[in-house]
Amino acid sequence: MISPTKPCHLLNMAKTWSESHRRKIKNLSRKNRRLKKRICSLQEILTEMKKKALISPSASDVLKSTLPGPTAELLKRVKKNQISTTKYSLKLRSFALTLQFYSEKAYKFVRKMFNTCLPLPLTIKKWYQAIEGSSARY
Repeated sequence: MISPTKPCHLLNMAKTWSESHRRKIKNLSRKNRRLKKRICSLQEILTEMKKKALISPSASDVLKSTLPGPTAELLKRVKKNQISTTKYSLKLRSFALTLQFYSEKAYKFVRKMFNTCLPLPLTIKKWYQAIEGSSARY
């Protein structure tokens, strides 16, 4: 015969587990909402990066010239809440490579602002290794 305390104990454990997970879900949805409000446009982020001196004005101009395609792609990824393991479009790849080339700090800032919708720096390193080109040997 099963003692009545064991089912009560299991029920209490299940309630505690359920409550903690409900709190986690609530906190994560709040965080997600705040991040979505924060993301107005990539143009605003570029101006903020210039103010914080994360990128130079010339780097900002180069990035702005590559913006029209990547902005839409990046915002689509944020809206769909895609994780960073899905394939990246060529425009987004180009933007990520350009930004990371000009400033590692700026790249990390944008990646953080856009909820990690840009690839990891290690992925970019692999992309650089995959680019075919002649190495300069003197």
